[in-house]
Amino acid sequence: MDMFNLFNRVNIREADNSFTQAGRPVAAFDPRQIQFSAKIVF
Repeated sequence: MDMFNLFNRVNIREADNSFTQAGRPVAAFDPRQIQFSAKIVF
């Protein structure tokens, strides 16, 4: 089992680079994700 962003914090991916809005968050990574997997060996 893999967990990404377990505590559901905002992770900023991009920030605005314009002169008037510098540093404002523009995009964020995906919210909480959980992935299950199974391996079967014959």
